Amino acid sequence: QYLKMYNKLFNINYCILRICVPYGTLVKPISSYGVLNTFLNQAQMEGVIQVYGNGSQRRTFTHITDLGHILWHAGLEERCINDVYNVGGQIFSIKESGIW
Repeated sequence: QYLKMYNKLFNINYCILRICVPYGTLVKPISSYGVLNTFLNQAQMEGVIQVYGNGSQRRTFTHITDLGHILWHAGLEERCINDVYNVGGQIFSIKESGIW
């Protein structure tokens, strides 16, 4: 609502992208970004992944490459001006990911 108000008062455009849990890396050997990398590091270093709950909670994960494309195209797309979008991805639980 604040952004709508500023748009009306000061003609400041906005585009909100509601991003899901990002993961992945584009720069090797830098470790990957996000929660999945944290779990992989825990598994490799300690042999245990620490999560809250039983790992069956489902989340939407978006790879950093896909996210980069989405951000780039949204910045160039006039339809994005003064609107809100949910950024999708793959929906699964940590148990379903195979790293549990």
